[in-house]
Amino acid sequence: MRSISLSAAILCNLLVLSGPALAEKPAKKDPNKMICRANQVDTGTIMSKKVCRTRAEWDAMSKKGEDDVARLRQKTDSYSGSPSNGLN
Repeated sequence: MRSISLSAAILCNLLVLSGPALAEKPAKKDPNKMICRANQVDTGTIMSKKVCRTRAEWDAMSKKGEDDVARLRQKTDSYSGSPSNGLN
């Protein structure tokens, strides 16, 4: 049970990081363009850490986060025995 809640916390953090990538405009996306974002760290500090990656790396992280969420939903559904319908 603890591993599921830990996995859910990690996935939430990934989604928070990938959220801005989903909100970007679709015009002329250069995969090698460097994009820097402020990353809030949950270690009790009020300072955020600047993380710089290429657009391709941010996109890959976003895709991995989405895949992890889908996999966690499938695993959770298999434990409960009911399909996920978005109402839970």
